[in-house]
Amino acid sequence: MISQTGSSPDRDVVTTAAVVLAAGAGSRFFGENHKLLTEVAGKPIVRHAVDAARAAGFDEVIVVSGCVDLTEVMPQDITIVHNEHWDHGQAISLRGAVTYAASRGHKAIVVGLGDQPGVGSGAWVAVRDSQADFAAADFGDGNCPPVRLAAAMWASLPVSGDEGARSLWRERPETLESIPCDGDAADVDTLEDLRRWEQNHTEFVRRRVGAGSLVVPRTASPAASFAAPITVTDSATRKRVAELLGREPEGAFEVVVNDEAGDPLVIRNSPFLDDGRPMPTRYWLVGEHARRAVSRLESSGGVRRAEEEVDPDALVEAHARYAAERDAVIEVSHSGPRPSGGVGGTRTGVKCLHAHFAWYLAGGDDPVGRWVAEQLGIAFASKIEAGLSVLEAP
Repeated sequence: MISQTGSSPDRDVVTTAAVVLAAGAGSRFFGENHKLLTEVAGKPIVRHAVDAARAAGFDEVIVVSGCVDLTEVMPQDITIVHNEHWDHGQAISLRGAVTYAASRGHKAIVVGLGDQPGVGSGAWVAVRDSQADFAAADFGDGNCPPVRLAAAMWASLPVSGDEGARSLWRERPETLESIPCDGDAADVDTLEDLRRWEQNHTEFVRRRVGAGSLVVPRTASPAASFAAPITVTDSATRKRVAELLGREPEGAFEVVVNDEAGDPLVIRNSPFLDDGRPMPTRYWLVGEHARRAVSRLESSGGVRRAEEEVDPDALVEAHARYAAERDAVIEVSHSGPRPSGGVGGTRTGVKCLHAHFAWYLAGGDDPVGRWVAEQLGIAFASKIEAGLSVLEAP
């Protein structure tokens, strides 16, 4: 029997719900806690999946629980549907979610797994926005959750067993639309999986970046040297940055994060351009594929979502730190116009995700940059500050 607990949104008509399947026993995981309650990057594994779904802006987020009580780690704005027969297989959990979704008037659901912490909100959005009745994410290794199931497909789902939508794309592959997505679809089933995940993301943070792949060594300068003067950039590097920008740089800069091949990813600017005009943006994202990935996030409403989800007090403090670092290199004797504002030259709120992400990749304590990393599927991105690589695609 499926029983609903928790809270539901107060609305008469909703359209699409996110469903996070989190009912299993995790019997292959021999940790101190259930695998879904095991913390990675500061929160339980299951919260990574739930928070990604919440950030995607669904009409409702449904979590199907079973073996372990998830109530204490769930936010108040989600619905928990409890599957008392969780040990009968995933199909029962999915059926329970479908039954509930139908009762709420949803026209489609997007189904993800609670043990995939590297699937960011961008993947949930991309799959949800498909016009197909049946669509699945493809992170480069074949179809996998999240999976979109329009109401027309619900009757075709299995009624028993440990398969959900996977049986549909095996039996009716012609109905499936594959959606290219960014992120890391690896799930955590065992302690070995967890250790492998942590090891991978200690050495580099995985990220598929559009048409190309980057393995970015952690070459950003340490915090102690953030206020150091800009060093002279050699002509070859300056030429390459000009190619990436599509124009000649107008001021002095130095590359502070490179990719594996030595290509510039983030530059640090002088607070003044060559003609004396103030340059408020200290860090600039120049890597082609990284810029495209952040642009896609911005075009899907990322600036608005970041302002809604990031702690406003933490953002105010970040702007102040950014301004202080930039202004520290300005000569005391300087007279005339000076750069103003914080990240990207703004004093409040969020102006440019690229600027926040660039500072974060360079080692800055930027909550918006960290948020961008999470949305792009860069799990464990908080470890970047420890001196890690930044991006990698398999």
